[in-house]
Amino acid sequence: MPDLLFKELSYKINGVLFEAHNTLGQFSNEKQYADLIEQLFKQENIGYNREQILPPSFQGERSGRNKVDFLIEDTIILELKTKQQLEHTDFAQTLRYLTALEKKLGILVNFKSKYLKIKRVLNSKSNELSYSSNSHISKSASSAYPCMKVKIKRIDPSLPLPAYQTTGAVAFDLYSRQDMTIAPKTIALVPTNIIVEIPKGYMLAVAPRSSTPKKRGLLIPNGVGIIDQDYHGEKDEIMLQVYNFTDQETTITKGERVGQAAFVRVDQAEWEEVSEMKETSRGGFGSTG
Repeated sequence: MPDLLFKELSYKINGVLFEAHNTLGQFSNEKQYADLIEQLFKQENIGYNREQILPPSFQGERSGRNKVDFLIEDTIILELKTKQQLEHTDFAQTLRYLTALEKKLGILVNFKSKYLKIKRVLNSKSNELSYSSNSHISKSASSAYPCMKVKIKRIDPSLPLPAYQTTGAVAFDLYSRQDMTIAPKTIALVPTNIIVEIPKGYMLAVAPRSSTPKKRGLLIPNGVGIIDQDYHGEKDEIMLQVYNFTDQETTITKGERVGQAAFVRVDQAEWEEVSEMKETSRGGFGSTG
């Protein structure tokens, strides 16, 4: 097994984190932990930048929107959390920060537990990787569901890959590839930036996010979109059909989450035609009220 990446600096950081946890316990807030960690870094002569601003990840993103808690000696990203458990989005966020800053290693720490939880996040886009039983290589927190490899192509690589927002999420978010203005009472197609090779035995169901009708006045006019398994050619970008049911224009910005999609296991039917069905009937359409 290769040596641990940035071994000596990692041990120094871990020592600071354990001291902060021992001093403040598990019920402080992120700022309190960050303030103490900053003091300890100064005492240990560990160089750092606090709240390092990341460059925009796509055209049109507001500058300064994303900040790293600590960038340590221009080498390791440190992200602090105070929550019941680390989730998919925490690992995805750290990996996104690593990619934006072109760094190899992130340390993700959760203080809100009796025993300190420290995770190493390694950037798979780096040429140098080291592995440990406590590392996450270009993936995120353990999912509540079995995972499968799925081929995907982004048309605009500046936009993020679709992400599951929690470990228990069954659907991933879809992002708009461009700015759009949708006139009242009209239907539009929103490009979601991805072509997906859906595994055999599955379909991809596309639906609106629960907040979209209220926030944007948009619905999917056909209820649920169905993406077939063989829809994955070079021109087969997934398009989200939306209907503006309001009396005003509504605007979608590039990178905005506009929908969600979930893989659904399916079977094809082999028809067995019969001359009649069973005698017992429920009573026809609407019989149960």
